[in-house]
Amino acid sequence: MKKYLYWTGILTPLLYIFTVVLGGALWPGYSHVRQAISELSMSGAPNLALMDGLFSFYGMLLLAFSIGFSLRWSKAENRPLTLSGIALALCALAGLLMKFFRQDPISEPLTFTGTMHLILAGVTSLGTIFAIFFAAAGFHKLPFGAGLRVFSLVMGFIVLVSGGLTAAGTTQLPAIFGILERTTIGAFMLWLLVISVTLLRRDK
Repeated sequence: MKKYLYWTGILTPLLYIFTVVLGGALWPGYSHVRQAISELSMSGAPNLALMDGLFSFYGMLLLAFSIGFSLRWSKAENRPLTLSGIALALCALAGLLMKFFRQDPISEPLTFTGTMHLILAGVTSLGTIFAIFFAAAGFHKLPFGAGLRVFSLVMGFIVLVSGGLTAAGTTQLPAIFGILERTTIGAFMLWLLVISVTLLRRDK
């Protein structure tokens, strides 16, 4: 079962990256430098049904991985890694709920739906940070976890710093907002991919 769990962890970030790249390629004029990823699935966006389907599948994969991850390390009595899985589950649930609370079109007044989208985005950001740092503490307890702990601390720091810049970038740095957001999410995706590959090989 652990093999399937970690393969899910590998496929999840690869699917997300594929979805973002595909969405940008199918939207003429879309800029990965300036525009938010959420714009790919906001009301009126091109290929909305396709983006909804792929992002929802990503969310379900992340939820399945996070539940399995939490249960696996709960049995091993590794509390920090168990909490990391719970934080990832909150990220997944918040992401799935975004389908019902889409981002408001740029330059239009903020609506209740748009406000809820921002709140859910905040939940995913905090969940990501907690998941990575809890994992760092949990990896410290594993005989092969020293490298994963250091890697998690580095990725957590990048997510923390770039996430703060992303929050400010909506008004202060709009010309590079897309880069800031993708740095934050990219660090999380890289973290998830690396720990999944490593645990697939080492977790016996």
